Parts: sequence; C-alpha cells; structure tokens
Amino acid sequence: MFSRPRKAFATVWKGRRRAAERLLVRAHAIRARLLQDPSLTLREIAAEEGVVSSYVSRLIRLSFLAPDMVTAIFNGRHPAQLTANRLMEDTRLPLEWKAQRELFCLL
Repeated sequence: MFSRPRKAFATVWKGRRRAAERLLVRAHAIRARLLQDPSLTLREIAAEEGVVSSYVSRLIRLSFLAPDMVTAIFNGRHPAQLTANRLMEDTRLPLEWKAQRELFCLL
C-alpha cells in the first residue's frame, strides 16, 4: 500500500503550494465577477469577501500573471520560495510575461 511521506517539510511545502493555488483561484474568480458585472466596485467585492478593498485590488493584479507561471504553480513546478506570501508581497507586476518570469525566477 502506498503511504505519503511523513516528513514535516513535505507537509509545509504542500500547504504553501495549496495556498498559492487558492490565491490564484480567488484572484481569477474576482476578476471574472468584475468582467461579468462592471458596475461592481472593489469595496462591494471586498465587503462580500470579508477583506479590505486594497487586498481585492492586489488579487486582481495577480490574475494577470503569465499563464505558464499559473500552470507551473498548479503543477508544482515552481521555485519553493514562490509562495502565496511572496506573490502578495508586491503585486505591481510587470505587464510583460518575460519580465514576470524574471522577477519570480521562472525562466
């Protein structure tokens, strides 16, 4: 029978990876809502999500992350230091995907 590794670092890494995935899912969901209903404000979404509007605006910026970077995060093929916290540190991302890859060392 297959058993999962019981080392602490495996559990921590898995939790961090899932946090980054959840963050990106939430970012894309909020962006989709804004596209569906342009009359929504960041404050309205923030109130519904139980967060402040600046957090919503940072999430929206993350929804513009290069598609291959998003795929790498979901497939677990990204640097270990690319955590949800790191993604949210400074969401003023370059618009060019190549520059985003360089910023997060995903060349």
